[in-house]
Amino acid sequence: MAARAKSKARPKAKAKARPKLKAKAPAKAKSVKRAPKPSKKAAAKRPAPAAAKRAPARKAPAKTKAKTKAKAAPPKSKAKAAPRPSKPKPIPDNRRSATPYLAVRDCAAALEFYSRAFDALELMRMPHGDKIGHAEFKIGDASIMISDEYPDMDVLSPHALGGSPVTIHLYVQDVDTLFAQAVAAGARVLRPVADQFYGDRAGRLVDPFGHVWFLATNKEDVPFAEMMARAAKLFSPDPAAPKEAEASGAGGTTPPD
Repeated sequence: MAARAKSKARPKAKAKARPKLKAKAPAKAKSVKRAPKPSKKAAAKRPAPAAAKRAPARKAPAKTKAKTKAKAAPPKSKAKAAPRPSKPKPIPDNRRSATPYLAVRDCAAALEFYSRAFDALELMRMPHGDKIGHAEFKIGDASIMISDEYPDMDVLSPHALGGSPVTIHLYVQDVDTLFAQAVAAGARVLRPVADQFYGDRAGRLVDPFGHVWFLATNKEDVPFAEMMARAAKLFSPDPAAPKEAEASGAGGTTPPD
């Protein structure tokens, strides 16, 4: 009976065993590949490492800069500083050649005459009482100075000296036209316009104030040897040889009264 009782008795349910959690294997560490050692040749070619750059200094904020500038800058004066005068040239640009200085009686009238006779351009005049102490005019590129005569200062005109030993030589574009213009303005002919042996066409006259002018236009470029041959022929002692023209424009004359 005991055995049956044992058999009839329900077997105890076995407790289900919980599945065991498998522990994960730790991840294999990845092997780090080391860089291959450079060869000696590659090491020699490799440039030297640059020096470590220093970190730039920190810039001061704009406000502090403005303050420091304001403090450092001197106060601006209202009046502008006068520009420094340039160093004067020993020879002025408009005085690079010899400049004739004429003395005349009645300088104002002379300036008017030169304007009519030679198309002169008056540059300036400095009155001195009833006279002109200094004036300047220009004929073409030639600058000429002029003033009234001052006998007490030994500034004498051709009228005071009885004539002028100086001749002013002036090249012009058309000697025939300007010569006739000067004569119409009041100049007196001393030597009419003619072709000269040295290649110029020229003539000589004296102005109403006693100064002698030799006006010329170059017509021919004559070689020096040819010029000398022409001069020898022109000034030959043979009285039968013709004389074409004067040798030069120099020479004085007694001015008109």
